[in-house]
Amino acid sequence: MHEQPAVVRAPSSGSMSGDGTDMRVVLVDVAAAGLPFDADDAQPGWRCGRRALSLPEAHATLKVPAGDKVKPWRMMLAFVGCGAMVSVGYMDPGNWSTGLAGGARYGYALLCVVLLSSLAAMFLQHLSLKLGVASGRDLAQACRDAYPRWMCIPLWLMAEVAIVACDLAEVIGSAVALKLLFGLPLWAGVLITGAC
Repeated sequence: MHEQPAVVRAPSSGSMSGDGTDMRVVLVDVAAAGLPFDADDAQPGWRCGRRALSLPEAHATLKVPAGDKVKPWRMMLAFVGCGAMVSVGYMDPGNWSTGLAGGARYGYALLCVVLLSSLAAMFLQHLSLKLGVASGRDLAQACRDAYPRWMCIPLWLMAEVAIVACDLAEVIGSAVALKLLFGLPLWAGVLITGAC
């Protein structure tokens, strides 16, 4: 038995189903409601059912204003903070240093590469958003629930290599920033950045 949020149909005054029955879809925490869930009740397309929410301490914590009188700009403001936090990732010292070094050496020749990589990043973020909204799983949970264990281990190793490659640019960018600001040698900047 696993804890599993489930979709349960309940009476409502707002929506009508195709047969004229008054119904709405409600997300229910099965464990809190005392309802049983078995891994055999997997959703179509998944090898097993969803076991737990991704980041349960942050799940559904964003308060979005609702109602007929709420203006669209007011709803948009609810998501501005999240968007600002995500956009900070594109303004880190690693990206600045590589962008400045590439621009100084190659001029505008790399502009196409920057455009294509930004479009690829937006596309991947859009796909991850769709996965999270449609399935309620993050990428790691989706891989665990969709693939056999022997395939999940190489996927995990490739993800770790990608994380190291991304962090390498951050460490080197921070070391370059410390060298420019304080005149520290690069190896000392790498050690300081790695210790933080």
